[in-house]
Amino acid sequence: MNLQKCIGYIDVNHIKARMTNIFSGYKEVGKLIKKKNNQSISLIKIEITKRDWLLNAKKLKIKYPELYEINNI
Repeated sequence: MNLQKCIGYIDVNHIKARMTNIFSGYKEVGKLIKKKNNQSISLIKIEITKRDWLLNAKKLKIKYPELYEINNI
C-alpha cells in the first residue's frame, strides 16, 4: 500500500489498546472529544510513520525473535 503515515484514534479508557499501540511504536499525539448519542467520548490520536514502523519492527525482531519464527509442523 506504500503508506507513509498511519493515523488512528483510541478511547482514552481502553488501556490495553493504548499499551499495544505504544509497544508497536505508535505515538500519542493529541486528544479529541467526540459527541455520540449525546455523550462525550474522549479519544487519543495516535500515529506512526513508515520509517518509525520499520525501525521498531527491526528492534522487536531482535528482542523477540520467537515472534518472527515460522513453525514448520
